[in-house]
Amino acid sequence: MESFTPPKIVFPHIMKTGGTTVANYLHDFFHEEQVLYEASTWAELNDVTFDRLQMVRFVRGHFFHAITDVFGPQNGYEIIGLLRHPVARVRSHYWHLMRAPEIAPAHKFVRNEELTFEQFVHSPKCRFFTANYQTRNYGCGLDFKVDATPDKQHLQLAKQFLDRCSVIGVTEDLDTFVESLAAHFGLPSTPTVLGKNRSYAGETEMSDELIDTIKNLNSLDMELYAYAQERIASQTIKAKPKLNPLAINQSGFMRWNVDEPFSGHGWSDLQRTKVRHRWSIANTSSLTIERNYSGRMAGFISLHRFVHDQQQSVLKVFLDDKQVDLKPVQFKYREGILYTFEVPKSSAGEMELRFEVETLMSFAEVNKNSNDKTERGLAITGVSFVPFG
Repeated sequence: MESFTPPKIVFPHIMKTGGTTVANYLHDFFHEEQVLYEASTWAELNDVTFDRLQMVRFVRGHFFHAITDVFGPQNGYEIIGLLRHPVARVRSHYWHLMRAPEIAPAHKFVRNEELTFEQFVHSPKCRFFTANYQTRNYGCGLDFKVDATPDKQHLQLAKQFLDRCSVIGVTEDLDTFVESLAAHFGLPSTPTVLGKNRSYAGETEMSDELIDTIKNLNSLDMELYAYAQERIASQTIKAKPKLNPLAINQSGFMRWNVDEPFSGHGWSDLQRTKVRHRWSIANTSSLTIERNYSGRMAGFISLHRFVHDQQQSVLKVFLDDKQVDLKPVQFKYREGILYTFEVPKSSAGEMELRFEVETLMSFAEVNKNSNDKTERGLAITGVSFVPFG
């Protein structure tokens, strides 16, 4: 039985293109230690030890294209690239600077001066954000000055960067980009509805004149975007066999911890606290498991907690659309919640373990001292199977 091995991917993420959404999708297919969580900028990368870098298989962040000189085809990494229509990207960057809590101090003048979107577009101080930002990311070196202007030579370098990418996408068709990634890298599933990352966008009225101004400021980016679309139309994705990281072996055993690769839907990012867990963030969440054993098994579901006890009382778990009889397991020397259930004999193949929580709740609803309004259900820490009888 061939086992799943995560690919080696480097993803220079251009701000406000939807790259975080794509990165979050890809994170699921890597062990926690294989993702370079510690660094998404060059300053942060400088603090990462060599031994730690040796473990990494997925690199993403605001590194510009130069990161591929460190993690690139020369050492087994495949490059992926994502662009956005320049007008939409500039608008999104404006709202990010106006509303995001974590912007750099040097960029806070946009908010402090209460610039309107039109003032933002016309301000010479904002040219770094408003003029050919994507060409700057994919075509300019680390020594390129912040106040310098990209030119046609940098555009050609940016096109050459796209030529080196194994898969290219555009924000306006993000689902197709993810489908292409799944096919090219042999990833086990593609979400039917791709969860979008946070957005700070507000209402922005743009006159035709203002749109033309943005296009003129981004003439290189407009050409680069068109080139990316041409490349996408002509790129041939050779689909690799899909291997599921969640697989019960031929002896009936599987043990999965939440910080390991998985295939499923409706889960949060990995919560890297003392007890690693993922929250269910939909009323129905699931894990897709490859079954290579046809005999009876005992299944175990390990949970960290619920937002509120009443969610636990109405939890339902289904195996291939049939509700299982969950039995709580009492234990003395371990925190958390453990359930067991019987898995009947069945032919080998794919099976779905589905979790239903009737009502999602936020910590702000149950704790007056909390400002966390994210709605959640259960926090899962692992699933395992053993042969039974």
